[in-house]
Amino acid sequence: MSQPLTVDTALSADVADDAVGVLRLARAHRAAEEQAGRDLLRSVLQWAGIHAVDADSDDACAVYECGEWWPIAGAGAPATSEVATAELAAALGLSTDAGRRLVGDVLELAHRLRGCWARVMADEVPGWRARQVAQATKQLSAEAAAYVDRQVAPVLGRVGVRTLGRLVEEAVARFDPEHARRLQAWAEDARGVRIDTGQVSFYGTCRVEADLDLADAFDLETAVAAGAEQLKLLGSADTLDGRRASAVGEMARTQLSFLFEDPSSGQGDPAPADGSAGPARRRPGKRLRRRLTLTVHLAEAALRSPAACAVCGTVPTDVARVESAGNALVLAEQVKAWAGDPEARITVRPVIDLAEHVRVDAYEIPDRIREQVALRDGTCVFPWCTRPARDFSVHGHDADCDHIEPWRQDGSGGETCTCSLAPVCRTHHRYKTHHGWSYQRLDETTYLWRSPHGLLFLRDHTGTTPAGDLLPRRRRRPADGDGGEDEHRRR
Repeated sequence: MSQPLTVDTALSADVADDAVGVLRLARAHRAAEEQAGRDLLRSVLQWAGIHAVDADSDDACAVYECGEWWPIAGAGAPATSEVATAELAAALGLSTDAGRRLVGDVLELAHRLRGCWARVMADEVPGWRARQVAQATKQLSAEAAAYVDRQVAPVLGRVGVRTLGRLVEEAVARFDPEHARRLQAWAEDARGVRIDTGQVSFYGTCRVEADLDLADAFDLETAVAAGAEQLKLLGSADTLDGRRASAVGEMARTQLSFLFEDPSSGQGDPAPADGSAGPARRRPGKRLRRRLTLTVHLAEAALRSPAACAVCGTVPTDVARVESAGNALVLAEQVKAWAGDPEARITVRPVIDLAEHVRVDAYEIPDRIREQVALRDGTCVFPWCTRPARDFSVHGHDADCDHIEPWRQDGSGGETCTCSLAPVCRTHHRYKTHHGWSYQRLDETTYLWRSPHGLLFLRDHTGTTPAGDLLPRRRRRPADGDGGEDEHRRR
């Protein structure tokens, strides 16, 4: 007979003794949570108002959506400082991008979706529901946003997430059909396949998502289902989902529908009967060699068969870190499987001693030092930022290798050496160089950051930890050579 779940009264003064009491207590805690959320939205609105800027200012906060830079809230909402938004995000334990979204949603609600905002402030609906509406109206005109507000606000607390999304889309289509057509064009441009090799599971799998034309989606479903059935007939013991996943991999290596011949080459399908050259014709495809490029860190012994423990008989499990997949940890057995493919090509690079001190007498940073700094820290060292120090995507940008203390020609400033450099992504490098953020290195992987208003954050290999309350800030004048790396307004 199972034992009843007990509650440690030392952990909470509010403990119920019966089922009804627990339900009441849970509802009270949920109400308190929602009230705290409303209070947070009020504080965000006040912070944005304190740091309001002109909409045309270089410091006006913006977000990148649909291939363009947009204000974080729609027309008619005030603009606020990008740097101040980043400091608020850090104080709340959010990334800079998440902070921009939060401030933009609050400005949209308070200034353009007043009906939804009033219901949130009246404790009638939680803030997260209203934020969903705000995220859908930021690119609408003020009149269209007001129309959406009138249609959605009365039912905001009574409909589900999907229904709410459909209501917003219907309101946009009815009031602003021209914008609806633009959204349709953006949706067509947004079609794509996202293969998230930067987020790999411990067992060597990653997620694939796609936005396709409906007809293309049906064709893909037919192809995947047929491939899974063929694998079953060939004796695969995988589950149906496993065979479907394997079928996608086989399709990727074969690519029959993407191999075409020039119509004048005489190969492929017969030419049209009218003698015209006709379109490019498909020729029989061939299986492509597997091209798997991974940057993996593991001990040489991990690739050998481990011996069982003489005492307990347990076989130890070795773990590898895949840097090119967002420093994901995978089993060494999975790396063996990848490397054991007969078509795999393996390049072994020498081990870099991350504790070695390397120094040069110049401002320019050689690749050897950049490599060591990137491997040592892994990501941008700004509070809560997780952008990789080395970006392995096709169009990605590595983090800047930043001189923590400004480098000076006369040698009175920071050195170009491994102990005086840190990887900082382009956006946060700009904040440090031009907008009042500063930091210092405490040890091999620990950094102490100070925000413009004196908030302190410790950043190390385990993440970010708030390190103190508001402290006086000592202003620092940018010196010659400070921030000399390529600077852009936004990454």
